[in-house]
Amino acid sequence: MAFKPVTITPVQDWNGITRITLQDVELEMGQIATTLKRLVRGFPIPVLFNEQLLERICALDSGLTFVDTEIGAIYLHGMEQPNGAQYEFDVYLQGLP
Repeated sequence: MAFKPVTITPVQDWNGITRITLQDVELEMGQIATTLKRLVRGFPIPVLFNEQLLERICALDSGLTFVDTEIGAIYLHGMEQPNGAQYEFDVYLQGLP
C-alpha cells in the first residue's frame, strides 16, 4: 500500500470475475489467508483465495435473519433468543458515500 498511482487497463472481454494479484508482498501465505477470512465475513459477493471459496458467515446470503431498516439490513445476534446485553459487534458497511 504505497498509495502511488496505478495503471488501470480496460478489458474488452471481461468474464465477470475480478481478480486481485498481490506482488512483492512480504507476508506469509497463512497470514494472508487468515486476514482475508476475517475481512470477507460480511462481504456481499463470493470471494475466492487461491481457488478456494472463503466462508462469509455474516453476509446477507448466509442464512442469518436480517431486518431491513432505513440504514440498510441489520442482523443483531440474540434478537431471536435474547440472552443478556451484547457489548461486542461487527459492522459491515455496504457501498460508498
